Amino acid sequence: MSLLTGAGVTIDAGAPLWAGLVTDLAGKVPGFSDTFNRHRSAGIADTTVTSFIHSRFVDDYVRARNDVPERYVRLTAEVAWFQAIRDTIYANIPEEVAEVRKKHPYIETLARFCLRCESTITFNFDDILDQVATDVTAQYGQPPKTMWSLPAIEKVNFPYIYHINGLLPQNKNKKASEKLIFTEDSFLQVLYGGGTINRTVLHNFTNNTFLLTGVSLTDHSLKSILATNATQSPGSIHYIIHWIQTEDSLTEMQMHDISHANFELFNLVTIFLTSEQIKEFLDLVQTGVQEDGNQDLLDENFKSEIRRHAGPAAVLSYKYYIAGPVASGKSTLLENLRCFETLEEWPERTPAELYMDHKRLEPEQRLDVDRWVYRQLKVKNKHFVRGDPGIHVMDRAPLDLFAFSIDEKENRKKAGEIKEQVENDEKLSDGAVMLVVASPDELVERQLRRGRLPTSKGGVSYDGESLKIQTEQLKKTYPDAIVYNTDSCDSGILAKRALYEILYSEYAPLRISELNDARHKRPLEAADDSATT
Repeated sequence: MSLLTGAGVTIDAGAPLWAGLVTDLAGKVPGFSDTFNRHRSAGIADTTVTSFIHSRFVDDYVRARNDVPERYVRLTAEVAWFQAIRDTIYANIPEEVAEVRKKHPYIETLARFCLRCESTITFNFDDILDQVATDVTAQYGQPPKTMWSLPAIEKVNFPYIYHINGLLPQNKNKKASEKLIFTEDSFLQVLYGGGTINRTVLHNFTNNTFLLTGVSLTDHSLKSILATNATQSPGSIHYIIHWIQTEDSLTEMQMHDISHANFELFNLVTIFLTSEQIKEFLDLVQTGVQEDGNQDLLDENFKSEIRRHAGPAAVLSYKYYIAGPVASGKSTLLENLRCFETLEEWPERTPAELYMDHKRLEPEQRLDVDRWVYRQLKVKNKHFVRGDPGIHVMDRAPLDLFAFSIDEKENRKKAGEIKEQVENDEKLSDGAVMLVVASPDELVERQLRRGRLPTSKGGVSYDGESLKIQTEQLKKTYPDAIVYNTDSCDSGILAKRALYEILYSEYAPLRISELNDARHKRPLEAADDSATT
């Protein structure tokens, strides 16, 4: 997991918000207040107004400093501009980090979280979080490295805080960045000219799950990163803490509108929290994490904390199976859901017979394939049954093999073998089933695109009628499955629909073991004729 922070995280330490910072800087330019207010009333963006302030500030400095050599006057003007920004940012922030920790309701907890993250990106010029993170670093531990340029390599063996807009440390003797992304022209350079920065940040967003806190979605550079990521990686989701002053600051409808827009536009899951609740939330997600920073090692304390907040019957592991006929798009959907824990279709190398039409297999081949499949189901089921708290997604559901039977007699036999060979020590895990389907013509066309000829054309894949029967049997096998029709639906849209289902709809797992028992006990005379091909 990674962290992204903005000005909101240092407000409680005494730092100004962006608008307040701009207002204070405008006051440092003599005679500019009236013009500044007119610009604001006209609706001119603060980044543009800041460009006006910067230009006026530098021009006034240059005119007033006759004691500085001409070749250095512009440079010293920029130094004075940086100093004005620094003085404004830290005017009300305690100089001692211990006082900041005491004053701020959650900065210490956020700093500990920062130390355990893959990386931290901040839009802030200040180094308050950096100081606190260094202060809370365990003895002999490694404090975060403060950076204003990206690491030379993707993987580093230390925590770091990357100041994407530049850095002005509170201690004037510490090194500051040579540039600040603060005015309109500098923002445009990042948005449209800083390709390397954006590509690397986008890469981080694609390969990590970010928690955003203290940021505003009015920031153009942040919106650009989030919108691009949502388009290029539709299955990549992130979480944003939306600060509220009190629990009743927003109505249910307001929260719904904000949450829905954030998800649709930016793939963000919105969490509405007060300052005190932010601390509780950060404490919760770190419960059970070892002090060495390995966030994967959870213990029973985490589960206990979840139950303390959500009740003793709280669901800890949300499990989803992806089912569907051949070429329906199951594996593609799984690829787009890598933000969760995922299990592949088959844990082991797939035998060649599995790619053949099951009706063309010899009896001994069918037995070998069945034994191999049962072994895979057992391995996958163990992973699902013992899954850690979180969201888990598996390619193919345990009872999909019923769709590849010759008749109902074979299905009863398979159901019995599942009980004997797969469930001999653990029942099949419950889980919601996402059934991905398409029309027979569409499924055949997809196979042809992959170079798989149907049997009707001399190949070894499935024809339209076989795929239609597979679909019908899967719908009967999982009667309460969530069905997605992928006709004229690209992978991005499908991923978005599946994400929304997982994150926002009520979890409704199917009793997979009970469905198998029912198939095993089903009288042959009640079998549907469509099971026979």
